[in-house]
Amino acid sequence: MKIRFAYISLLITLSLLNIACEEDFNPKTAIRNDLYIANCTISTYGGVYSSPSVKLVLSRPYDVNGFVAQNPDSSMCINGAEVIFTYANKDYVLVDSVQLRDKLDDGTYRYYYKKLHYYYSPKMLMSKSEYGRDNCKIVVKMPDGHILSAETTTPLILQIESNRTFNHGITTNVNSFYWGTSLTFSWGEDIFPDHLFFSKFSINATNLKTGQSFDVEIPLKYVSKNGQSIPVYPNPNNGPSVSYEYSAIDFAMKSIASFASDPSDIRINGASFIITDYDRNLAAYYSSTNGYLDSYSIRLDENTYSNIIGGLGIFGSYKVNSRTFSVDRDYVHSFGYKTNAD
Repeated sequence: MKIRFAYISLLITLSLLNIACEEDFNPKTAIRNDLYIANCTISTYGGVYSSPSVKLVLSRPYDVNGFVAQNPDSSMCINGAEVIFTYANKDYVLVDSVQLRDKLDDGTYRYYYKKLHYYYSPKMLMSKSEYGRDNCKIVVKMPDGHILSAETTTPLILQIESNRTFNHGITTNVNSFYWGTSLTFSWGEDIFPDHLFFSKFSINATNLKTGQSFDVEIPLKYVSKNGQSIPVYPNPNNGPSVSYEYSAIDFAMKSIASFASDPSDIRINGASFIITDYDRNLAAYYSSTNGYLDSYSIRLDENTYSNIIGGLGIFGSYKVNSRTFSVDRDYVHSFGYKTNAD
C-alpha cells in the first residue's frame, strides 16, 4: 500500500512538472498602443517658501530586452503635448525639452537632452505655504486630443530632532546609562503613515593632501557574519524615527582613515542627516514595484500603482529635509583627524 501511494504521488508530481514545462508562460503583458504613460515627479528641498522642480515624461507602452525595466529613450517619448501644471493655485505651462537645442551650421540640431527628454517649467515655481504642503494638479492634452490628469500634495517640511543634545558637536562619549547606546533621529509622530521615508546619516571629510571632499554613510549598526563586520543600512519605512548605534558611528569614523595615508591628512567637516519624504502616491508606486514591506514575496498578479486618469503612470512628489551637525573636536582628535578649527 505504501508503494502504491508513493507511485501515485510520483505520477502526480511528474504530471505537474510536465504541465509546467509545456505551459507557454510569459511574464510580460501584451502591449497596448492605445495607452499613454505619464510619469511626473515634483522634488522640493526642506525650507520655507522653497522652489520645487517638476519634470514630466510622456510615452506609450514599450517593450524592453529581457525583463529589466528601463527608462524610455528619446524615440519613445511624445512631443507636442500641451501641459498645464497647477502649483499653489497658480498655473504654469510646462515646456518640452525638445526645444533645448542649438542649430548647427549644416542645418541640423544639437539637442541638450540625451537619452530622455521631458517637460519642465522654465519659470520658477513659488510655494505660498509656510509648511511646504501645497496642492498640485497636472492636465496633459496629447497631440491627438486625449486628456491625462492627476493630483497630488507635496509633503510637509519635517523638523528633525535628536534624542541627544550635543553642545560641542556629535560624539559617542556619552553616558550610556542615561542616554542609551544609540543616537535617534525623529521627524514626527506618525504624521502621514502612508508616506515613505528614506534616511541617510553621513560624515563629510576632506583629504587635505588632494583637496578632495567625500561623504561616508553611517550604517544603523554592524553585524558579525563569518568573522566580518557587515554594515546594516536603513530601509525605506513609514515610521517616524531611526536609530544609529554609537558603535556604528565609531566604526564609520575609524574607516575614514583609509582615505589617506596618514590620519592627520583628514579633516572632518561635519555630519548631516537627510530624510527624503515620499508622498502617498510615490510611496504606493515604490511599494508596488519593490515590495518594501515584504522582501520574501514574489507578486505576479499585482499591478503597478498608477494615479493617472486617462492613462498610466505616476504623479507624485517628494521633499528632501536635512539637518547638519558639527562633530566634537576631542572626538575627532581621538582618531588622529583634524577639524575646521585646527
